[in-house]
Amino acid sequence: MSGARTIKHLVLVTLVALGIGFASMPEVTLADRPQRAAQDQSAAEPRIIGGTVVPQGKYPFIVFLIFQNAAGKRWACSGSIVESDTVVTAAHCTIGAVAATALVNNANRDDLTAGKTYGVSWVYTHPWYNPMNPAFGNDVGLVRLSEPVPDITPIKLLPINSVRFQADDTPLVAAGWGRVSNEVYTTSRQLMEVTVPVVEKESCRSTFGIDPFAISAMVCAGANETGVCNGDSGGPLFQKVGLSYMLIGITSFGTARGCGSPGYPDVFGRVSAPSIHSFITMGPAALEAVIAMDPMNMSVSQMERLRGPKMPKMRPHRP
Repeated sequence: MSGARTIKHLVLVTLVALGIGFASMPEVTLADRPQRAAQDQSAAEPRIIGGTVVPQGKYPFIVFLIFQNAAGKRWACSGSIVESDTVVTAAHCTIGAVAATALVNNANRDDLTAGKTYGVSWVYTHPWYNPMNPAFGNDVGLVRLSEPVPDITPIKLLPINSVRFQADDTPLVAAGWGRVSNEVYTTSRQLMEVTVPVVEKESCRSTFGIDPFAISAMVCAGANETGVCNGDSGGPLFQKVGLSYMLIGITSFGTARGCGSPGYPDVFGRVSAPSIHSFITMGPAALEAVIAMDPMNMSVSQMERLRGPKMPKMRPHRP
């Protein structure tokens, strides 16, 4: 690999009351991203490249999210319903948010008659997420909807510590409303999906300079000219199992060289990693207990060491 490494994503711990009407949200493009996000994520941003349009109702658990910070800046991400009132997304999407809105079961975000808009009660970012170093991991955030979503089956979480569906070349599905071309900076109005192969972890770790401890909480996937891009941040990496869907990863970051660049897979937070799985299912208070019980997980001292200097040229997949 030549030149500096590249990545894209962002984060912060925020627990606040939210509520903003979807109708008041303008079209979200890269220009709408908060300035801080543009600085911290200068190297990593995912979108769907080489994918296909998702028809209405195929993946009703995938949610279009719009966040707003205290300065009034807005940005969009994707997320997945894991409980009737809870959406999982990326930490670099939730960080800095003081308001949010969720558009549920609407593959075409211009057609507001197809789904329903929900307010958000609170947003929380994984306390171990480090926006200055995307390669550190724990890029996961939670969004609590103002009311439960009826008649939609949440996506299932891969069990804690499971390595199922993570063998090299395993085909998985990634989806989101991100950019569909490196030349076009506006995000997609239509939900897109793409099938991507899992990439061997050591190769991915070397490509992005990810710490050996941190890579264990990540899944890398993507092939030449296919993958996620800006605006797909927080979206699911998943697989169909029988009549259900299993959440395997959360869209996190990719190379700043361009989405779908040869030799550069996309990186997803590994849902079955103890620090991520416990945060989703039990909340932040469970994290210390998980570390104490699981000697294979990162220790606090290791995690503090990984909170090192900002990685160069890394971009999150948030627009």
